[in-house]
Amino acid sequence: MKFRPVFASLLMAAVTTIGMTANAEELGVAIIGADGIISELTFPEINKIAVGDNQVTVYTVSGNETSIEMSDIEKINIGVQVSGIKDLVSDGSIAVWPTVVSDVLHVSGAAEGAEVAVYSLSGNLVKRGKSSEDVLNLDLSDLQSGAYVVNVSGKSVKIIKK
Repeated sequence: MKFRPVFASLLMAAVTTIGMTANAEELGVAIIGADGIISELTFPEINKIAVGDNQVTVYTVSGNETSIEMSDIEKINIGVQVSGIKDLVSDGSIAVWPTVVSDVLHVSGAAEGAEVAVYSLSGNLVKRGKSSEDVLNLDLSDLQSGAYVVNVSGKSVKIIKK
């Protein structure tokens, strides 16, 4: 692929230029996976981004690196407002999917009877449900398109409603 070196140069130029702007702490890179999971990093956290033949690798200033196969990437957004919520699938055994949802949101791994609450970004409770032993299927079809925060057992997950 001949576009790879040009893409890599443009990507790093954008990260460098945008990273120097006033609100760089709030701006960053969002890599949206084919599975809907979003990985976000602010510009000050990024050391470099390497684009290989089959994968993109993000190196952080703390020395960590994350590689993502090209086939697993839906889109890379540069210079976007990052949410501050680092893990879109929460720590532990709780899973929330898909993170880009049209109708039904699925939640598994929460204790039976635990409340699952969906909040607008302004903090208003817009939907709630109780988890069961299996997967809780929460119908979000009546919500407007936009970003929401799902809270399950004290863990927060950002989702996008299409």
